[in-house]
Amino acid sequence: MTSEGLEVVRRMYERRETGDMYVGEFVHPDIEFIRIGSEAPDFAGEWRGTEGLRQATAEYLNVWEDYRFEVERMVDLDDRVLVLETQTARGRRSGAVISQDVAAILTLRDGLIVRWEYYWDRADALEAAGVSE
Repeated sequence: MTSEGLEVVRRMYERRETGDMYVGEFVHPDIEFIRIGSEAPDFAGEWRGTEGLRQATAEYLNVWEDYRFEVERMVDLDDRVLVLETQTARGRRSGAVISQDVAAILTLRDGLIVRWEYYWDRADALEAAGVSE
């Protein structure tokens, strides 16, 4: 399972790099999508199912222009994969530019992502994953 899970996550992120941010084929229909630690009220929360994931993704991306992310590292954690990335974007209304180091912990079962935890504070993700940078 270990290398299979890492490969699934790698393929999903490759798809996202092409601009296809909704990656339904890689996720379980009842996926739990959780954004943790954001100080912006609309960015934190929990969504369930592929429609919830689609809604959360669309709402988040609607706030930004020139949204980009760069994966720095993926760490295989048996049934989970830790992804360290940097997001950059410009606020659609404010024009403010952001650059944020974030992380995700993706839990897999039977080759599909069943839980996607997105951490605004990378240190919190590393602690949750039991990994040191």
